[in-house]
Amino acid sequence: DNDDIFTREEAWAARQSPVLKPFNWQHNDKDILGVIYTVQARNTDGDILDISDETPPDCDFDLWVEAAIFSLIHEARAAEIQSRAKAGTLFVSMEAWFDDYGYGLCQSDKSIKVLSRNQSTAFLEKHLRATGGPGVYRDPESNQDVRIGRVLKCVTFGGCGFVDRPANKRSVIEAVGP
Repeated sequence: DNDDIFTREEAWAARQSPVLKPFNWQHNDKDILGVIYTVQARNTDGDILDISDETPPDCDFDLWVEAAIFSLIHEARAAEIQSRAKAGTLFVSMEAWFDDYGYGLCQSDKSIKVLSRNQSTAFLEKHLRATGGPGVYRDPESNQDVRIGRVLKCVTFGGCGFVDRPANKRSVIEAVGP
């Protein structure tokens, strides 16, 4: 929902970068609650993929992380995380750092038309929600309004936040331990 688009290739290249990154509350980097200690790649059916394979999988996938929460330091927050996770009212959201981006036009058939960011496409910047725009652009080829986002390049996953509203609806908390 934040209009950031991860290509399969870029996400796969960054797949192991979440390990040993902070877990925070509501993306507040001053409110660190724990640390990510492992990551798995899974297809959308939940099957584990070989994360050591250098070739990106030819299917959609998610990165599943496990974290240790500093519950001795943050007792009340740890209890809230456990309670809200079980109730389905708390989610996770991966934080992504990136060096560059292009533009992605989301077509009606769910495909994404990727445009490089350069002088001839710079006018698209004003359409991005990330820069205060509406998140919509009238595609001259289809003559339809399409959703526009940033296609992130050179991605590093720099942490994760417990959030009330995730950008990716599949970013649920699967399990919580004692």
